[in-house]
Amino acid sequence: KDDGDAPFLGSRAGVLSGGDNKRDRGKAERPRRGRSGAGNVAAHSPGVGPTGALGRKDCSTFSIILGGEDSEHSKIFLIEKNGRKVPLQFQVRRLLDAGYTGRNQEMVMRHVEELKSHGVAAPEKIPAFYPVPRELVTTDDEIEVLGAQTSGEVEVVFLFERGAVYIGVGSDHTDRDLEKISIAKSKVICPKVISKELWSYDDIKGDWDRITIRSWIEEGSGKKLYQEGPLSAFLPADELIRITREQIKDGGLEGMVLFSGTLPTLQKELVFSSTFLGELLDESLKRKINFAYRIKPIDWLSA
Repeated sequence: KDDGDAPFLGSRAGVLSGGDNKRDRGKAERPRRGRSGAGNVAAHSPGVGPTGALGRKDCSTFSIILGGEDSEHSKIFLIEKNGRKVPLQFQVRRLLDAGYTGRNQEMVMRHVEELKSHGVAAPEKIPAFYPVPRELVTTDDEIEVLGAQTSGEVEVVFLFERGAVYIGVGSDHTDRDLEKISIAKSKVICPKVISKELWSYDDIKGDWDRITIRSWIEEGSGKKLYQEGPLSAFLPADELIRITREQIKDGGLEGMVLFSGTLPTLQKELVFSSTFLGELLDESLKRKINFAYRIKPIDWLSA
């Protein structure tokens, strides 16, 4: 099978950055205020609108900080049909994880059984929804976790802003030990990684069911396909959006980042890898968006 060209981080943490010069690389390495991954995101043309974290109107990097109102600003990109990159900012107001969103109930139950084998109880209703603190969204290429029993799962990510819907791909990284006790609590322990490039939902909704989502884990010095399937495996996007809106007390989706559920693993079991990669592949337009990150357990405290 084609293993795509999602970046593989290998034995050293890479930098997923759009900057091509030393100035951009230096800026990406500077210490940030507050929690890594916390900040704001919203749409502007190149050189227009709010300045970057250093006070410059600089749209040359892909770095992004999502979350609180006082956090720094940086950039993500909308990739248009013609390949043009439009810098975006998007203020995150809410972060929500959806689960068990398969169109095929057999597939949904397969995922439920997969989790049961790890001691996770089935949800009371499906689809299930789990609110998550908004500052956990990140595009970093490395995340810190507690313990070795955490893993990623690839998901389509919806971002809603002023009537527009953007589509990314991300990982709902989850603590599997805590998941056995509480699914909801397991969702708020780990960062949620999203791609630095997004598509417009309007550009792809006609081909939605034919788009492929997949992920890889580290194996030796390479990568191994971990999840793969068409978006036709999930609830239709418009239906998921409608159901999601019904779950929100005020019915509002403005500023929401929605992780939309995942696929069963090809190995039929969860694998704890030190690297996780994901991709959305749109064959009709011959394009893809992806992410890659390393998982670093916090081990610097003496016993």
